[in-house]
Amino acid sequence: MTEEGILKEIPWSTKNILAERFYQKLVAESGWFEGVIQHMATVGSFYETLIRSTLKEYLPSNHKIGTGFVFDSQTEKHGRQLDILIYDDTNIGVLYKSDEFVVVYPGSVVAVSEIKKTLTNRNIKKVIENSVLNNLGSAMDGTYGLQRMHIFGFNCNTSIESVFNGVCNSIKAVFKKYASPENIDIISAISLPQIYFLNLDYYIESTIKPNSAITYDIEVILHKVDRFQSTGHYLDAMLIEDQSKTTPYERRYLSQKVRRIPEERKELKLYLPLFSKYPIIDIFESFKMSRQYFEQINKRNSDNALSVYIPISNTLKQYTNIDKLLDNDNVFIEYRSEKGETEKYLIRACDIL
Repeated sequence: MTEEGILKEIPWSTKNILAERFYQKLVAESGWFEGVIQHMATVGSFYETLIRSTLKEYLPSNHKIGTGFVFDSQTEKHGRQLDILIYDDTNIGVLYKSDEFVVVYPGSVVAVSEIKKTLTNRNIKKVIENSVLNNLGSAMDGTYGLQRMHIFGFNCNTSIESVFNGVCNSIKAVFKKYASPENIDIISAISLPQIYFLNLDYYIESTIKPNSAITYDIEVILHKVDRFQSTGHYLDAMLIEDQSKTTPYERRYLSQKVRRIPEERKELKLYLPLFSKYPIIDIFESFKMSRQYFEQINKRNSDNALSVYIPISNTLKQYTNIDKLLDNDNVFIEYRSEKGETEKYLIRACDIL
């Protein structure tokens, strides 16, 4: 590697000390417990507790771990209870907390995970259906501001090829309604599944790829990895460490950053229109004269503007004034009809100018 004209040698090591320790503890503890306790309900909760207690040994001190819900205050909705919820309440308080049970805002979320004693296509499909459109915060690496649902399985009773195809089919089923560009039905939150195995040398990654200013495709990738690497990548994903605090070539012994060529990948052409949702009050605070502007529009249409949707890859700061914002073909306004409190509709901002 050359840096400022100086050739540097970077030693390559396959050691993953932390990943191996994590793996070995999970194998030992789960094997011992199942040899003693046979009650299925107890065994199920044991696996969640084992992961939480083990992850706690590795977490940065500003990250806390529990189980509970993520409550989206914009929509006043929440998804199902999460087995593992890692959050940072340094600057944002929680809505509720009792021991390890918490209810937090999306902005507090670091990482989320579901734990399965035995992974099947059926329970993977259920997790994807219940979580993929929930607002679980933003992934800390900043990839389009999207979150990831990390699914960890101690055992897998089917072939990896079947699991991989099952993930692809489940994602396509959820987003089937968004597959047509004729009718814009925008998405303001997305949590993509990542799947890790204790007993298989694979992990499955899903990510999004832009295909236009506002739409994205999903790519699902099957990685063949060495022993301990699936648990290592899970550990790496759950910790979300601040890389700026380490030297450039300092190893963390979690997972190999240089990956092999994936075993298989599928690009799902789904036409996903992804937008960030901004309450109208945020627009008023960000742009001068915007309140008066919307008051005039509301009087003319007899409806009330609720929110503004802009492409998820953009921010409000990119627009210098309210006219620049509303003159964009890819900006939408959500209105509530005067006819009823629950009746809402979307319209392109440029169409009302």
